[in-house]
Amino acid sequence: MTMLSGMQSDTTKILSDWAEIASIKRPAITYGSGGIQTEIWNIVVTSTSVDVQPIRGNYLIEAEKLNIKSTHIIETEYNLNVKINDRIYVGSNFYRVDYIKDHEDHLTVFGMRFGNKV
Repeated sequence: MTMLSGMQSDTTKILSDWAEIASIKRPAITYGSGGIQTEIWNIVVTSTSVDVQPIRGNYLIEAEKLNIKSTHIIETEYNLNVKINDRIYVGSNFYRVDYIKDHEDHLTVFGMRFGNKV
């Protein structure tokens, strides 16, 4: 096991021990009868561990430099299938993914919180 893969598995273990469970949905466009366009949300990750925190400190400065209006950061495991504009669902809230920062052993997702799952 390389040092990097060891760090990644350590991060995954830590998240699974004390983080919240989340699911991830991605938008898709479908066309109904008469060619009417509809946006649907497909589940791409059914269950993963995340740590959600209000954005502050250095992350707040970074968000301002990137001109994104995120309210929270979400720490996740490294190989998570998440993309910009996905929704991360935790409890009764979801977070729109605005930016993803790739670290060697985990991802930091900048997200805007919305209440009441849709």
